[in-house]
Amino acid sequence: MDRLFAPAETIIGRLSYTGKIFLLVVIFAIPVTFLWWQQFSLIQDDIRNAARERQGLEYLGRAIAVYEAIPRHRGLSQAVLNGDQAARGKLNAVAQEVNAALQRLTADEAQDVFQTREHTRMIADRWRKLQAENDPLSPAESFERHTALIDEVHRLIAHFADQAGLTLDRH
Repeated sequence: MDRLFAPAETIIGRLSYTGKIFLLVVIFAIPVTFLWWQQFSLIQDDIRNAARERQGLEYLGRAIAVYEAIPRHRGLSQAVLNGDQAARGKLNAVAQEVNAALQRLTADEAQDVFQTREHTRMIADRWRKLQAENDPLSPAESFERHTALIDEVHRLIAHFADQAGLTLDRH
């Protein structure tokens, strides 16, 4: 065992007290620096995740506005298609609300970050088609198309929440 440590004893024996203290500082500094760097990296990851989640919450608010407005349009469409022409003004106002909400959603730059641009475009296209074809539809068919569109918006929200890290938030 003495032979194993002989080279180290020789080197340490030649060092002055200052050199020995410096050597000990270096030996302890290496693992401390490594642990500090690991902690710093974890904190930076948390900051990036928080920024992504914040951006996700902003986008989610826009998507929820669409998700809330389409069922109102569906209900008013049912009223108009079943003969309540007094509801047509409200129907048009809600249609404009859906248009505005979809415009805010499709203009959001977060679509590229969360890979939802194509899905959002598809929803906007289906909405425009539904809006153009709603009057001649039967109440049952209108209800079915609105519900399918609501389901698509729900799928968009679920996909987006997964991409933004909001679904399984560990905090």
